[in-house]
Order: sequence, then C-alpha cells, then structure tokens
Amino acid sequence: MHSLHQGHDFPPLNPVTPEDVASLPERAVIDEHVVIIGTGIAGCTTAWALSEAGYNVTLVERLDTPFSSTSIGALGIHLGGRYPKDWETAVECLQAGIKMKKMMGFAFSDSRLRFLTAQDSPIDFNSHVQHYRKLREYYGQLPVEDQMFGKPEDFFRIMEPAELAAFSGISGGIETQEACFDMDRVRSVLLRTLEARGATLLTSTEVLGVSKKSGGDDTGYSISFRNLKTGAADTLQAGIVVNAAGPQARTIGQGLNDMPQSRLDLRFFQDLKLDDQGQASYPFPFVVMPGYMHYVPLGNGVSSLVGFSETIETIHVEQDEELSLPLSWQQQLSAQRVYGSEERSAAIIAMARERFMPHLGSAVVQATYPGVAVSFNPEQHIKRQRHVQQSADLPNYYAVVPTKASHALGLALEVTKKVIESSLRTGKITSVSGYLADIVNGKPLAYIASDQPSSHPIYPRAASMAEASPHMPILD
Repeated sequence: MHSLHQGHDFPPLNPVTPEDVASLPERAVIDEHVVIIGTGIAGCTTAWALSEAGYNVTLVERLDTPFSSTSIGALGIHLGGRYPKDWETAVECLQAGIKMKKMMGFAFSDSRLRFLTAQDSPIDFNSHVQHYRKLREYYGQLPVEDQMFGKPEDFFRIMEPAELAAFSGISGGIETQEACFDMDRVRSVLLRTLEARGATLLTSTEVLGVSKKSGGDDTGYSISFRNLKTGAADTLQAGIVVNAAGPQARTIGQGLNDMPQSRLDLRFFQDLKLDDQGQASYPFPFVVMPGYMHYVPLGNGVSSLVGFSETIETIHVEQDEELSLPLSWQQQLSAQRVYGSEERSAAIIAMARERFMPHLGSAVVQATYPGVAVSFNPEQHIKRQRHVQQSADLPNYYAVVPTKASHALGLALEVTKKVIESSLRTGKITSVSGYLADIVNGKPLAYIASDQPSSHPIYPRAASMAEASPHMPILD
C-alpha cells in the first residue's frame, strides 16, 4: 500500500508490523479483483469488508490522501433525532447507528451532541422533545444487546436553562447519546488493516471512465484512469467494481448509464481560532435545529462552524442530467478548500453571533473546507437511505452512496454479501464457512487497533490555509 504521509493534515500512520498481520484471523484468498472508487468512509468500509472476506482489493482515490473529501466533515452518528418530520428516516438512522456501534466502536469519540431548537424553527421545541420520547420508547423495546447507546432512560435529557445561558434565539436544548465521529481513529484502523491484508491504494488518481467488457470468459470491467501528478494514463481490469465516489458517483457512472437521482447540498466547514471567551462559552458540539448550523470544538482553541441554511447551495440532480456537480463545485472539492471565501466566512460568523452565539468573541478563520451532503429526496427533511444500487445489465457493479456516514457500514456489508453470492454462483467460492460465514452473518470484522490515541475529539485540522493541502493543484 502506498505511503499515506502526505496530503491533508492527518498524523502519519505507523508501519504495519508482522505482529499486526498475525493478529488478524486466517481467511481464504478468493481469486477475484475488486476495484473500489473513492476512499471516504463508504469506500474504505467496503474495502475492509471485502478484504476480510478474502478478495483482492484496489482502492482508487482522486485526492492525495483517503478521507480528505466529504468524509472529513462527518460530524457524528445519526440516531434519528434530527428528523422529527419523517419517522422512517429517524428509525433507519437509529438502526444504522446501532449496527455501526456494534462493529466499529473505535469510530466514536467521547463527545456527545446537543440539539438546540431555534426559536424560529418550523418545528417547536416541545415537538422535538416528543419526537425524542418516541425514539426512546422504540429504543427501549429493542433487545438489550441492541441497546448500544446506554440505558433507555439515558437516551436523552432536556438541558437546563443555565446550560443555554451563552446562547440567544434558542427555545430549548436536548443532550443526546449521539456520539461524535473520531475520523482520525477510523482512518488509522481501516487503512492499517487494509495494508495488512495486502490491499492496493492508488492516490492522486482520477477515474476517467468505467466500461463493461464482454465476450467469452473475459467478463468484467475496464477502469481507465490518469495520475494527476504525472499525467500518465492507464487502465485497471476488475471483475467487480464498487462506485463509492460520493457526489462524483453519477459522473463516473455515465459511461455505464448508471446515474441515480440525488439531492446535493454544498456545505462549508469554517475552522475558527477562538479567544478564551468563545472557548469557555461554547465547549461542546451542538446542532441548531433545523439544520441552521453545526458547531464542533476540535481542540487547541480551534472549532468548526458549519454553514447556515442561507449559505448552503443546493441542486437536485435529475436522471437525465449529464453531470452530478456544477463545475464551480467540482473545482472547490478538488482543491479541498474554498478560495476567495473571506466574504462568505465573515457572513457566517456574523450571523452566528447575531442569531445564536452572542459570546462567540473574536474568531479568526484558518481554513474553509467544502463538503457535499447527498440525499435521494428533494425534501430536505427526508433522508432515507437507498440500498446498494445495482442494475441487472451491470453484474458485479455496485453504487454505494450513503446519505449519512453512519449508513456506510450497512451498505458495505450489503455489497459484500452480494459479491459473495455472485462468487458462489460463478464457482469462485465453493462454500461459505468459518470466518467467511461470520462475515456473511453480520458478525464483527477483524481489525488492527489504532496505533495512537486521537489528538482531537473529532478530527485534526490544518493549522493554516497553506498547510491544508500543500500537494493539491490550485484551481483558479
């Protein structure tokens, strides 16, 4: 696996040792090549599951390092609390969160989210409380082994007025059991485990197209790509392709006529250096409902402030459109940060002070990172997850697009089961037993523990714009 010591400001990974490799269970090696496009949490969890099953896995990433695009902005696990308008979405989130906590306990920090209801929210605070009570009742009826987020009576609590003293424009708050992601640890665990299993990682590599091969035994896919640093072009051959490229998934699937509809929201993550007053007033992560803003302390006096509804650009991508993203979005995402964003950043900070955070104090913008939220419904309050997308005309080609990071593992396991079933039909696998049977039955996957404690409660950030992505080309 290529060195991962360049690109976004992540701590370097320690080398995988023979002891690390020996700690993983034995598995049968399956003579089947899988190419996974995209190395966010969806791509890497899918690679993890398929690699543990015994497949030969190659990951292809357009940026310099994995987890450097939309996944870096993943705030935390969703347990359904932010979807009071759609019960099915809420339950789906809770179920996905339980599965992820069971199998990826290493993915979460000790930080817990608070949900604050804005006074001008179309859903009042009492309605949010009633929604949480309904969720708690549902959670309490689950088997004890599924109650992964503590006792039902501790599922949430109403915040005291004194806890909201530093806020304005808030009608009430709820502290939940929704844990924040520790993407630093997720990255360390998954990438070191994949390296131990012999997976291949191609970074700074742009996929130009995927085409279906046919004729005789030569079935499968040809993936054309070019190295963004050298300009060299080449192709990969694979019997199985997983398109986990997030908002770019439609563009990559064009040649195969695989372009699912989606709603895309472009969001901006402001890294702010706060003064002592701001740090003391807002020490915990919170979301102002209904999605007005996210705020997360990152450590060392730096906090992330995620855009208001007024700053979020939205498009709904129809089936027959050619591209999934406007060119301006693609350029900003490719560069991993927003250029010329001083005016936008100033407006977000000013609005935060004016509406919700009067004690924010001075805030110096260190970087502004773009990210894209994906949904399959034009209504922003409905974010139900689609299953793995697969066409009968495209055997062994799977589109994996999670609407939330906590859905990534469920989709990865779904793909893995489908791939194993296909391998049984084609004779690549003759039987399912032992560790492979455990994987099919949804039992925990093996992994190499993180080689270092997390330095921040969520994820590390660059200290300045210059350090944010020194190896990426600047797009004017």
